[in-house]
Amino acid sequence: MLFFISDGRLGNQSFQYAFLNTRAKTSEKVLCINMTQFSKYFNIGNPHFTFLTTTRITSFIYRKLISKILTILVRFKVIGCIKQLRGDDGKPIPEVSEVKGFIPFTYVKTGFFQSEKLFENAKVDFCLKGEHVKVAKNILQLLPQKEKVFIHVRRGDYISEIYQGERGIELPKQYFLDAMKLVEGKVRNPFYIFLTDDPSYVRDCFSEIKNKYISKENLATDLAIMSLCDYGVVSNSSFSWWGAFLSVDKKLMIFPKYWYGWKKRAESHPCIQPVWGATIDVRQL
Repeated sequence: MLFFISDGRLGNQSFQYAFLNTRAKTSEKVLCINMTQFSKYFNIGNPHFTFLTTTRITSFIYRKLISKILTILVRFKVIGCIKQLRGDDGKPIPEVSEVKGFIPFTYVKTGFFQSEKLFENAKVDFCLKGEHVKVAKNILQLLPQKEKVFIHVRRGDYISEIYQGERGIELPKQYFLDAMKLVEGKVRNPFYIFLTDDPSYVRDCFSEIKNKYISKENLATDLAIMSLCDYGVVSNSSFSWWGAFLSVDKKLMIFPKYWYGWKKRAESHPCIQPVWGATIDVRQL
């Protein structure tokens, strides 16, 4: 059995499931804590996964108490352990270590596993539930019949997030304009669909762009919209990373260089940009 206590939201949970499903042996049971959003919005192909719903109190108990007990058991090699490794600079790298235990129980330490090097594409056996895809298709049918390009603008907690001593990891407007210019070199007269946690900001910041739609839907519908586009501009967010991944054709998916570390021009998440995407520099004019 694999046992995992999740942290993070839908995009991170998608990485975590893909990793766990890759590591699990045939018919091995996988018990996941705190993956509520993932289990709510996705259908999965592996019937050996169990998702436990927690309250705030039980979640605290799992993270603060159960995890410590499991760590002690790992230390004495009673149970096994898998954890993501970090480089000398403390940044997570796309490698893991594994320790075997006396009993067939493996504690997978909380991690985000944000790289396609940590999972097999064949193990991405999940898909959005039909009702979310249906809503997304209905929205797209009402929009102008042009090539749709999604643009994910993540703000929210990114505005106050501190990374390498700098406050704010949200991407500047210029990144999106540069990406749109790249798209327009391949697509004539595209129609942009903005997915964001700050619709008023997008409305004001991108007011000069007329051929656009700003979504105010829930997470699952926004993810479905992204998956139905062949072109996309990804934020430094695992949410739109998966929106791009779930797209069938992926004609052009654009990712930011350096991820969180664009202000210092230092990569924060080594190998998070996928080989099938186009990675561009982040400029701030």
